[in-house]
Amino acid sequence: MARNEDKLRQLPQALRPAVSRWFERLASEHGARSVAEGVESDLVRVLAVSEFACNTLLREWDTLGSRLAEFHSAPGVAMLEQFADEIAASDAGSDEIRSRLRRFRHSYMLQVLWREVAGSAELAETLEALSLLADHLLDASIRYATRQLERRFGRLVDASGEAVPFIVLGMGKLGGMELNFSSDVDLIFLFPRDGESTGPKVLSGQQYFTRLSQSVVALLD
Repeated sequence: MARNEDKLRQLPQALRPAVSRWFERLASEHGARSVAEGVESDLVRVLAVSEFACNTLLREWDTLGSRLAEFHSAPGVAMLEQFADEIAASDAGSDEIRSRLRRFRHSYMLQVLWREVAGSAELAETLEALSLLADHLLDASIRYATRQLERRFGRLVDASGEAVPFIVLGMGKLGGMELNFSSDVDLIFLFPRDGESTGPKVLSGQQYFTRLSQSVVALLD
């Protein structure tokens, strides 16, 4: 705890009490009184400026506490792709998928925030990382929801038997790969032509993709 107290003295006086209380809660809730050497200064700064970081770390300390040193490195696209593939292939229920999406999002955003506060990331890196996160979580949700829908209603095909694609346009900052920490994600859902589902209960293109859109929004909400 002494090392943490030394780092607290580097903060402006007005910020010290809140961060000190955070360490007290950490000790009370997780029995932890110190963090790995080499990350204390950055941890204290992140806690001082972000309520999101405070809440996420307290809630997920058993998972994230041992990974703080990893946050000095930029999150890679491979991690996003692997997670999206895992979600897309999962047979878990929608409640568990929502939880997994949320926890991954919080962990990833914490890593991006950590590098931003530490001064390790250029602005372009932060905007791209957050945009890629949204893009891959959307991809994971669409592929998972599509598999669930196909199990009930089959695939949607046109008059020639060709599959009708589901198209999602990212508007605004997502479309420009410029999402920041507080950006909304604006999406437009489209399908290029009508068709019918191949399952026992036939749905039109409008019905099919309305259900798919609602499922995707519910997963990401």
